[in-house]
Amino acid sequence: MLIICLFFPAVISLAIHKIIYKNKELVDLFIIYVIYNFLINLFINLFSYFVSNIKENIYDINLFTIDFSTKYMILALIISITLPLLYRFLHSNFKISFKLKEKKK
Repeated sequence: MLIICLFFPAVISLAIHKIIYKNKELVDLFIIYVIYNFLINLFINLFSYFVSNIKENIYDINLFTIDFSTKYMILALIISITLPLLYRFLHSNFKISFKLKEKKK
């Protein structure tokens, strides 16, 4: 259950991201998968630390019971659906650019 809970929600995010942006490159998809996996688990860690009463390591193998895994997956799926849509919103509405100028000596 631990492996499914940790790595499956990022696959959902990647599928939504691939539908929106039509990425075909394997390297790009792998990097996007790693980023989504990191962000989903980061948000769940923050949520479990600040909101729930679990203050220990949530990735302890004894903690992933059926009840906890179900709650974890529901929260992870909500986050995994929200992240690609949030990325699309930010990507379409905000642009960041940098200009580098040489120093005159």
